[in-house]
Amino acid sequence: MVAFSLVLAVAAAALAAAAAPTEALQAYNSSATLEEPVAVLHWTLNDTSVQMALVITDPAVVTATASTLWLGIGVGEPTSGGMLGADIVTGEFATAGATTCRLVDRHVPQVAYPLGSTAGGGEGVFPVEDDCGTVPTWALVACTIEPETGTMTLEVTRDLAAGDPAQDRDIVAGRNILLFSYGDGFGYHGPRRRSVAVDLTKTGPQATGDRGLEEDGRLPPDVVASQLLTIPNYPIPTNRTEYACMSFTADLPTNLTTGGRRQVVAAEAVIDKTSVAGKMVHHFLIFSCPASAGGLWEKFKDTPGTCFDEQLACNDVLWVWAAGADPLVMPSVAGFPVTEEERFYVMQVHYDNPAGIEGAVDNSSVRLFYSNTPRQYDAGTLTIGDALIHLQDQPVEGNRNYTFTCPSECTSQMVQPSVTVFASMLHAHLTGLQLWTNLYRNGTFERTIEAAHYWSNEHQRNTLLNDTVTLLPGDELRMSCLYDVAKVNATDGAPPVFGLATDEEMCMSFLFVYPRPTKAVVPPATVTPRLGYCAPVYTDEEGTVGTFCGDFSNFTAPGSVLPFDGAALPDTGGLVEVFGGAPTCSAVAA
Repeated sequence: MVAFSLVLAVAAAALAAAAAPTEALQAYNSSATLEEPVAVLHWTLNDTSVQMALVITDPAVVTATASTLWLGIGVGEPTSGGMLGADIVTGEFATAGATTCRLVDRHVPQVAYPLGSTAGGGEGVFPVEDDCGTVPTWALVACTIEPETGTMTLEVTRDLAAGDPAQDRDIVAGRNILLFSYGDGFGYHGPRRRSVAVDLTKTGPQATGDRGLEEDGRLPPDVVASQLLTIPNYPIPTNRTEYACMSFTADLPTNLTTGGRRQVVAAEAVIDKTSVAGKMVHHFLIFSCPASAGGLWEKFKDTPGTCFDEQLACNDVLWVWAAGADPLVMPSVAGFPVTEEERFYVMQVHYDNPAGIEGAVDNSSVRLFYSNTPRQYDAGTLTIGDALIHLQDQPVEGNRNYTFTCPSECTSQMVQPSVTVFASMLHAHLTGLQLWTNLYRNGTFERTIEAAHYWSNEHQRNTLLNDTVTLLPGDELRMSCLYDVAKVNATDGAPPVFGLATDEEMCMSFLFVYPRPTKAVVPPATVTPRLGYCAPVYTDEEGTVGTFCGDFSNFTAPGSVLPFDGAALPDTGGLVEVFGGAPTCSAVAA
């Protein structure tokens, strides 16, 4: 066994050693721009493997006087897509005039900081070389440098299946989160990196989703109209965190044969990501609100304004988007209802301006797509976790399991015999480490609805569940978050607290469901209350914690505040991650 391991180790060393390029750039079936004008990816997808070529063009970096140029391709963790948990391969050149490069298979451990930081008591963690070079995941095809054009190229091939699940990621014939980075002098890349969702079965803008849903041909066939919600020419202040709000009235169909109603069946964010202001957009929230006198909708119906401290007394959330998220296309059986009574929206935009840039003006938008053909179900959202931020201003403790429980006493108020969870979006900020939502039935762990094992504030995902979840009355939901405050401490930031600001923390999950969960009408009330939120809340001035169970438009409805502390019990059920564990070659060597 020892002799066999030695042979494998020698083979691994040979694979990581310098290799000469074969030719500048081979022919590929597909390509897409990852970042204009810096990075282009070419690829050819086969049944069991893929060949890729990353072309970097940056004359300011790739020069004749550069010292040790390098570039890398990564396969990100599919639920987040950031650097944490990524499988990475790098091509490293000894000099700018080198005709060879060193190919190194790497992975990123659970914690990563910029090199030179003292987080964790020592040198910051960077992508480390794989232990299992015995399983050659990546193979070099070619690597070149052209200082005269400021271009360098890395061509590699690998099997779609991960060589070692502890340090490699599967690549699928479909949507993958791919990363690139590059630099001069192997070390922290700074801003010279990006994470992009790429569908390897497509090419061009269709592969990266850079085009809108309509242009990309991804709209449902029953879409008949769209509406753009824009906060026009909003001046972003220099303070780091700004919340802006504006009210809108959804368009209704003019054809009365539809019964005067329609449904929202798709939604997308429309952001100029090349503009200074566009890069500051952290999230959108579309709230469905009453149009009552003196309410939130009326306050912002004529002009936008700051709403950082506003209590959003709305019924529920129609849609949410955060940095890195995809458009939403609803399942064919459901849509969010638009009626004469239910057509009043407040759009909230969260801007993050860490550099205090002056003069930024934003025109980012959300586009809603409507169908006039009745679908079987009206959809809704159930927001759980610390949705009311009852931990406001409390310091965030690193590596503590914060769990927020939506108890059976709340879900048992649903009048529907069941609802289907078809999508989920987890949400935290800069120091989030792991987030997950578990379902319990009759006190027993049933399944994990969604988990992000390597949270990234820049790469948040709204996940359409391939395996939808049935939620029954009496079920229990537990939303959990772990944080690594050293992420902020590494950049000399103060330890964070819970709150609304970008440099503060949150822990919540938006569950998209159909049919929309509602509660029984209790006289003298005549309006059917929705079950849109289930979260801890302070019930008195002494700080007693209960659970809010209802919608924000009526805090006093019967059954809306339950005497249950939803933040009392930790939850570790169902969170299993193979990546980052012991590599399989360790078992072979033993």
